[in-house]
Amino acid sequence: MTQSDSPERILDQASRRPEFVRAAQAFMAGRLPEAEAGARAILASDPDDPAAMLLLAEIATVAGLPGEAVSLLTKASTLLPGHRETLTKLAELLVRQCAFEQALDLLDKLVAQQPDDMRAATIRLSLLTQIGRYEDAEQSFQALMASHPADPRLPLGYAHLLRTLGRAEESAALYRSTLERSPALGEAWWGLADLKSGALSADDIATLERLLGSGRLDINQALHLSFALGKAQEDAGDYEASFQAYDQANRLTRRVRPYDAKANEDFVDRSIAFFDKSYFERTQGWGDPARAPIFVLGMPRAGSTLLEQMLASHPAIEGTAELPYIPQIAHELMAERWTDAPLPYPEILSRIDKAAAERLGAEYLARAGIHRRTDRPLFIDKLNDNWPHIGLIQTILPNAIIIDARREAMACSFANFKQHFARGRDFAYDQRDIAHYYRDYVRLVGHFEEVLPGRIVRVEHERLVADPEGELRRVLGAIGLPFDPACLCFHENARPVRTASASQVRQPLNKRSGELWRHYRPWLSEMEQALGDLAPE
Repeated sequence: MTQSDSPERILDQASRRPEFVRAAQAFMAGRLPEAEAGARAILASDPDDPAAMLLLAEIATVAGLPGEAVSLLTKASTLLPGHRETLTKLAELLVRQCAFEQALDLLDKLVAQQPDDMRAATIRLSLLTQIGRYEDAEQSFQALMASHPADPRLPLGYAHLLRTLGRAEESAALYRSTLERSPALGEAWWGLADLKSGALSADDIATLERLLGSGRLDINQALHLSFALGKAQEDAGDYEASFQAYDQANRLTRRVRPYDAKANEDFVDRSIAFFDKSYFERTQGWGDPARAPIFVLGMPRAGSTLLEQMLASHPAIEGTAELPYIPQIAHELMAERWTDAPLPYPEILSRIDKAAAERLGAEYLARAGIHRRTDRPLFIDKLNDNWPHIGLIQTILPNAIIIDARREAMACSFANFKQHFARGRDFAYDQRDIAHYYRDYVRLVGHFEEVLPGRIVRVEHERLVADPEGELRRVLGAIGLPFDPACLCFHENARPVRTASASQVRQPLNKRSGELWRHYRPWLSEMEQALGDLAPE
C-alpha cells in the first residue's frame, strides 16, 4: 500500500465530503436519526465508503446495537487493512458481544505488531482476566510494568488481579506502593479498604479525611475515597462517621450512575404476566437438555460467592465466574429482531420456536466452555443478575440447576449500600432503590416458584452459616450429588475469585456479618420502611 492509498489518507478524503460532515455533525449533536439517514445515504451511493461505515458503526454502538456495529467494523477493516483504530474498536465491541476468542485473537495480533499500544494491551489484559487466563494476565502485567514503570494503571490492575488470585499481602503491598506515587488515587484506596478488615489504619483515616476536605478531587476520586473512608471507620467501630462516609459515597455515585426503579418494577410486572403456567406448558421439552450448568443467582452481597466456593470445592463441580452469557443472549434476541415489529424483553421470547430454544441453549454452553478448566461434569455460573432471566434459562436450558442464594432483607440491602461495585448494580446507591430492587427480586423469584414448583433451590445464607453441612447436604442432594467433606474446607480452595467477596471466602465462616447492619439501624429508616414486611422485627 502506498502513502497515497494508506488507510489514514482514504479516511481523510472520505471524511471531507460535505454530506459526511453534515452526518458527523448531527451525530456529535446527538441527532442520531439524522446522522443515521446521512450515513446510509452515503453508503447507498458508495457501499464501500469507509468513513460512512465507521460513522454508522458509532451510531449503532450508541443505539445499543453492538452486533450491527461489529458487522460494520468488520467490513471497514477489510477496506482499511491494518488501520489500528478500526481494529481496536472492533476488538472492544467483540468483547462486549462476548466473542472472547475472536477478540483475543485480534488483540494478540495488535499487541504483537505494536507492543507499546497501551489501549490494545490494557483491553487484552482485562479480557485475559475475564476469561480466567490468569497466568497469562500476570505475565503480561509484569512485562508491561517493566516497560512502562510510570503508568499507575498497571500496578493498580495487577493488585486487583493478585486479590482475585488470593494473594492478599502482595495485593496490599502493591496498592500501598501505588498510593505512594499517586496519593489521591481513589481506586487504590478502595481496593485496599475492600481487601480485608482492618487494612486501613488511623493514619490512613486521617489522610482520607484530609484528601476529601481538600476540595481538589473530581467526583470519581471523591466517591472512591468516601467508600474507603466508610469501610475504614466501620472497621474502627465508628459507625456514625462510617455511615456519613457511605452516605456521601452513595450520593456521589448516584450523580454519575442514575437508576430508574420504576422501569425495573415494570419489567418484573411484565415478566410475571408473560411467564405464566401456559407459557411453560407450551414450551415444555424445549431447549438443550444438558444438566451441566448450575446457576447461582439472586441479590448481590447475599452470600452467593460463599455458596459457590463451597460447591466448587466438590470434586464434581467446577467454579467458573459470573458469566455474562444469559443477559447477552437476551440482548441479542432484541438486537436480531429490532426492525421486525419489535417487542420488549421478555415478550420477544414469543417469537422463538423449539429449534431456536435448543440452539440458544447450545450457544450458551459453547460460550461458557471458554471458562472451563477441568473435566468436572458440572459447572457454576454465579451471575447474580441472572434472576430476571429465570424464564429464559428454563426455556433454553430446562435441566440446569437454579439456586436462589438469599439473605435476610436488611442485612443484604445494607451490604449493597456500603459496597462500591466496579460496574452495574446502579440500584445500589440509594436506600429506597435498594429496598425496591430487593422486593422486585423476591416477587419475581416467588412467581417462578409458584409456576415452576420444585424448580428453584432456595439457600438462605443465615441457615447455611448456622448449619453448613446440613444445608450443603440438602443442596447437593437437589443437584444429584453426594455430600463431600471438602465443601466444608472451602476457604482452602485456591481457585481465583473475582467478586466483591473474594477476601471473605478465603476465611472460615463468620457468623457476625449478618448483624452488622444493626449498628447502622438509626440511619437506615428509609431502607427499612421501603422493605416493609420483608424487614426484620
